[in-house]
Amino acid sequence: MASEQLVKITVDDARHVSGLLQVPDQARACFVLAHGAGAGMRHPFLAAVAAELADHGIATLRYQFPYMERGSKRPDSPDTCHATVQAAVTAAAARTPAAPLFAGGKSFGGRMTSQAQANDLPAAIETYQRFMLLYGNQSPLAGLVQQRLAYSYLLKGDRDQAAKAFADIVERPGALLKDQALFELARLEESQSRPEGALARYQELIKTYPTSPFASEATIRTKVLDVKPKEASPQSPPAVPASPEKKP
Repeated sequence: MASEQLVKITVDDARHVSGLLQVPDQARACFVLAHGAGAGMRHPFLAAVAAELADHGIATLRYQFPYMERGSKRPDSPDTCHATVQAAVTAAAARTPAAPLFAGGKSFGGRMTSQAQANDLPAAIETYQRFMLLYGNQSPLAGLVQQRLAYSYLLKGDRDQAAKAFADIVERPGALLKDQALFELARLEESQSRPEGALARYQELIKTYPTSPFASEATIRTKVLDVKPKEASPQSPPAVPASPEKKP
């Protein structure tokens, strides 16, 4: 397994953060991986992702956001996080110059990465599409990259392409984040006034991934969607008693 190398990443003149670079022999890509809101770059989940990717010939650069670096529990401002993402990508490019670069993250880190790339959505979409074309059938990273592609389409306002990308995650064997993809598909159905489709996706999520953190929210949404048709249906007029027949 590729060993971890501790690196220093310069965000600006006043701020520096730590990173963990893991580069297997003849790396064919590098994934810049941001942590979630509550745990840093050494979280076991991120370490496991990096190890699995290294086994498949993909380098990773995990890194800290400034608030995590200084031991705070309060996340930095979006501007600071976006600058940190860009600094980490620059650092990865300098250390793995021959490898194509991709960026994403877990939860909070994924959102900050998408927002940092939102100013150049066409380039981000093209990069994600290129990765899926080259490595989509053989990389465990495919689900993560496809998720970034879907969110990029959402930021662009293309809900149809976003739905196709999320659906690909659900249908792709072995892909990560299928529960989140189902949740996003259900939300897209709701946003387009298709409650039946949304209800079906939520129910699939609850049945297939009952322990997912998205299952509890899906349960709430199914109850709301189940009530709405009943509230929308007009009440039947009160029954009028039949008049007694008059005898001739």
